[in-house]
Amino acid sequence: MVLFAMCCTAAADTLEDLPLDRKPQPPKQPVRVEPEPYIPPVDVRLELARLNPQYVLEESLDLELVEADGILIRDYQARARKTNPFYGLSIKEPLEPRHISLFVLMNLLDVYTTMEGSSYPCVVEINPLLPRKPSLEEVLLLKSLASWLQLDNNLDGEIDYDPLLLRETTFITTIAVMNNYDVIQRAMDNCPR
Repeated sequence: MVLFAMCCTAAADTLEDLPLDRKPQPPKQPVRVEPEPYIPPVDVRLELARLNPQYVLEESLDLELVEADGILIRDYQARARKTNPFYGLSIKEPLEPRHISLFVLMNLLDVYTTMEGSSYPCVVEINPLLPRKPSLEEVLLLKSLASWLQLDNNLDGEIDYDPLLLRETTFITTIAVMNNYDVIQRAMDNCPR
């Protein structure tokens, strides 16, 4: 009974959509499509000329505007120096002893794990600045030179470190120590001394 009621409802719904009087409808006229206007291709020579830096400078650089902007910037800097006593002051974050000690510890661990790993016959050093089987002196020389260049950036004999650079370098050295330790563990399994 329920099935009969559902079928009747479905049939009634479809009959509502059908017109009762079937008048012949006129055939639809085809839609006239306008042709797209012809756009000639871009002249490649002009595009290549725009890539030339001399062309771009000649076309877009207004020297008078650049000079006027320079004067405005100098005036602003002079006013800022007079009104703000801290203008141009750069604050350097202090380097704590733990940063230096961690930096030194990671470098010493890198030297130790490098020497321990290179003592296995199947392990070679992949640093291009060192031979395949480096000696302790070569590794220490490279590490001390790299560490000194990180602590004395302009080679004036004074420690002018960058704390962020020191932290990043310590982090990278930590990753190298972990990699060396992993290489040592695999070498102990695969090729004993």
